Amino acid sequence: MGSIKNDEYTSKFLELLRYVLDLNEEKATIQRFISEISIALKDIIKFDEPRYLEETIRKLKHCYEQSTCIVQTNPSWRGNVKCKGKWDKM
Repeated sequence: MGSIKNDEYTSKFLELLRYVLDLNEEKATIQRFISEISIALKDIIKFDEPRYLEETIRKLKHCYEQSTCIVQTNPSWRGNVKCKGKWDKM
């Protein structure tokens, strides 16, 4: 997919899908949709074996949101370097 976002890819795919006549079967449509996403997301979605395109799109959005979630660490967890404990005074 390159630099295109998942939402953009999904809307463009659905827009172009109406012009394609040979993708009548849902399974073929799903396989075509999955073929252009990143390998990591593709493996997760294929493992679940979605039956409908809507289910596949929902799964892609869910997986993408999970993969982009950045865990923020609390600064107080890192400890304060300036404050030395009683064991550092010895």
